[in-house]
Amino acid sequence: GVFSALRQMMLDAQRYREAQAIYEQNPRGVRRPHQDKSLEALLPVLARQVPVVILAEREREIHRALDLAQEFNLRAIIAGGGEAWKTAERLKALNVPVLLTLNFPRRTTTSVPEAEPETLRVLRERVEMPKGAGRLAAAGVRFAFQSGGLTNMADFLNNAGKAVENGLAKDEALRALTIRAAEILGVENQLGTIEVGKIANLTVTRGDLFDKTRRITHVFIDGRPVDLKPATTGGAAAAGATGTWDLRVRFEGRPESSVTLTLRQEGERLSGAIQGDLGAAQIANASIGATGQIKFTAPITNATQTTEATFSGAVSGDEMSGTVQFTGGTPGSFTGTRQGGGPTPASPSVTTPPGTPPPSATTPPAAANPPALGADLSGTWTLAIEVEGQSLPATLALRQQGASLAGSLQTTFGSSAVSGSIGSEGFRFTTTINIQGQSIEVTFSGAAAGGNRMSGTAASALGTVGFTGTKLQQQQ
Repeated sequence: GVFSALRQMMLDAQRYREAQAIYEQNPRGVRRPHQDKSLEALLPVLARQVPVVILAEREREIHRALDLAQEFNLRAIIAGGGEAWKTAERLKALNVPVLLTLNFPRRTTTSVPEAEPETLRVLRERVEMPKGAGRLAAAGVRFAFQSGGLTNMADFLNNAGKAVENGLAKDEALRALTIRAAEILGVENQLGTIEVGKIANLTVTRGDLFDKTRRITHVFIDGRPVDLKPATTGGAAAAGATGTWDLRVRFEGRPESSVTLTLRQEGERLSGAIQGDLGAAQIANASIGATGQIKFTAPITNATQTTEATFSGAVSGDEMSGTVQFTGGTPGSFTGTRQGGGPTPASPSVTTPPGTPPPSATTPPAAANPPALGADLSGTWTLAIEVEGQSLPATLALRQQGASLAGSLQTTFGSSAVSGSIGSEGFRFTTTINIQGQSIEVTFSGAAAGGNRMSGTAASALGTVGFTGTKLQQQQ
């Protein structure tokens, strides 16, 4: 295994060090040791001149890492440490710090019939991991937060806030973000606190740093202010990811899976859902880069297990391709095409060939292609709207005339009229719901797949949530 290979490498480095010492003491009659740059790099580790960071998440892995550190007298640092709180007593005794992950498990299923239930292990991890920091602090273990594994950096402070909500004192959380991290990495004389002579890396917030309502107002790096305005996304806009995509997902040794991916793009951010052979769920941590690089996570049902997968790839016109990675499995690949084409960048200017006569007033312009409207949404739909981890049922009755949509939405709060439109980018309709005496305008937007399924987001002043829908079959 991995730790056996690490142990053998350390043993080789010890023998290499001994051979070097013998030769340096009296080289006469002794063959000069063969130079090995890899083993040479480990000599400062064996001499405790530099620490060694060992990635270990599970309790068993952490114990094996500590065994290795004790055997070779290493200055060990545990990175990840999802279950470090289970080994807190030993970490404290050996004075081994932890670079603690804030990549907390997400909900891996949606409240729709097609989704597989979460395993007991996943449920337990979602509950226990945010409590880990508070437990380490109570045990006197030194730790600092790290962002490794996060695909959405907005989750870094949000999850630090979850640690505070689950028992970690705010001053301890602040230390884990600042001075504790500097101390563990040995740069506390340069970073970690606001003092004269230290590097001026500062973040200024309006509101509590660990509250989701906070606002970052200023950032300074090396004393220089950073422009917090979003960067222009010309390349991302050109990629135009909005639409419904037909994906083919392949894992070695398994049949090819068909998946329908609906995407809605706002700048560099994406929202949407997947539906098909791998289950049905909302995507998360979704973004598209300036040159069309796309990345999102989604729970997938592979064989008999539901786990979170990361899709990474690129969008080029109406085609998409990339890789799929999920915990404990062999990476797969995916390719996809957009249904009916999609949003395209502005048409390039056309150079008129020499000698072409200019259009006359009597020459009719070329007929423009009508927009693709996609599937007919007319009918009755059952919706599942995700609200704070629960599924709110609703019934949607729609009438489609051309690109116009009208109808009604029935929820537990009553019935309300809807109106909107549909185009090549998907559908969008608005309704006003009376919630506890307050009129809330809600905008539903998304895409339909195959004419009998839809998914997207519902946005209002209360926030944005996901929804899925299935069209009821008409009785013959």
